[in-house]
Amino acid sequence: MGIFSKIFGKSTPLKQPADNFEYIAMNLAFIFHLLKKNHGNRVSSESDLLLISGVIDMIKYLQEGSITVEDIRNGLMASKQDRCRLGPTTIQHENGTRSMFVGVEDPLLNFTIQIEAMIFAVDKPGMDAKRIINAVLSKKADIQRTLQDTAVAAQSGPFPPGVPELVDGFMTADEFSDLRQQIGIH
Repeated sequence: MGIFSKIFGKSTPLKQPADNFEYIAMNLAFIFHLLKKNHGNRVSSESDLLLISGVIDMIKYLQEGSITVEDIRNGLMASKQDRCRLGPTTIQHENGTRSMFVGVEDPLLNFTIQIEAMIFAVDKPGMDAKRIINAVLSKKADIQRTLQDTAVAAQSGPFPPGVPELVDGFMTADEFSDLRQQIGIH
């Protein structure tokens, strides 16, 4: 029995992530759903929820200065146009990206693809941006399936250990007040 089965019990559709693509998607989705559930009243739109989720998910990169809030905001704008962008390299997603899974919104899928590309670009600085984007896009179906499974698991609860503390800490701790102000949370 994997760690995720222990967290959620045997009836959960959530399986242990097969790779980093699924792991990043699962983390971002749990953050998104918990943020929406516990702090949705402080956020004015789904775009803001996505931005905040991306900031929380990438907090380590923000703290070390490898990514900025503006980078995440620009990534969100690209993802809204069904594009994935790293620096000057932009690749349009395939046509027909509408989700075939109930509960998975295209904005979350597209933003997850963008966040994954950004993370891999920082973690693999010598790798060509086009190769990174194409690698992430090649895993789109797996990412989409992971987002669906995570949405179901988030509805039935509980959230994995550490996720509630991370989300609530970001939304309330003084140490993150500057970041919250940058993204418009009061």
